[in-house]
Formats: sequence, structure tokens, C-alpha cells
Amino acid sequence: MAADGQGVTGLPEALDEIRRWRQEERLDMAAHHAENRSEMEALRREMLALSSAVKTAFPGGDFDGHRRYHELLIAREEQRQMIRREVITHLLKGSTWAMLLGLFYMVIKHAKDFLK
Repeated sequence: MAADGQGVTGLPEALDEIRRWRQEERLDMAAHHAENRSEMEALRREMLALSSAVKTAFPGGDFDGHRRYHELLIAREEQRQMIRREVITHLLKGSTWAMLLGLFYMVIKHAKDFLK
């Protein structure tokens, strides 16, 4: 750029270049914005489809009833496990007492034979 009596030469070309660059940036940003909007719209449609699929998964749309049903199943399973533990504990106690009584009987019988 050379200076002349009126100002700097080449300044209008530089300003035009800056304007072209800014216009290209605006167009590029607008293209990205449109692409992002279409991606977001596709995601929104997918989420709405998923949401409606989840809503139709419950009989009559009864979310609370569905939850209560599963809570009932969980409570039943916990009760079964508790009964199983109690039965096993009872069997172990009974077997232990039976074994001790049998051992006591054998000791008494052997002591009786030994003392004769």
C-alpha cells in the first residue's frame, strides 16, 4: 500500500476483501445453523417417538398401577425368600437337636454297656 495525496491506496480492495470474508462467514454460519436445526428437529422427533412408545407400554397409560404391580411382585419375592430362610433355619435346628439326642442316646447306651 502506497500513500498518495488523497490517502492510502489499496484500502478499498482490502475493505472489499474483508466484506467478502465476512459474507462467507455469515453464509457458513447460516449453513451450520440450518444443519444444527435439522439435527435438533430429528432428535426431537426421535424423542417424541420414544416417549410415545414408553407411554403405550403401560396398560391404559396407568404408570402408577404399573409401579404398584412391580412393587407387589418385589414384596412377594421378598416374602418367599424370608419363608425359605425360616424353613432352612427350622430344619437346621431340628436336625441339630436330633443329632444331639441321637449322640446322647448312643453315649448313654455305650455307658450302660460299659458299666455292666
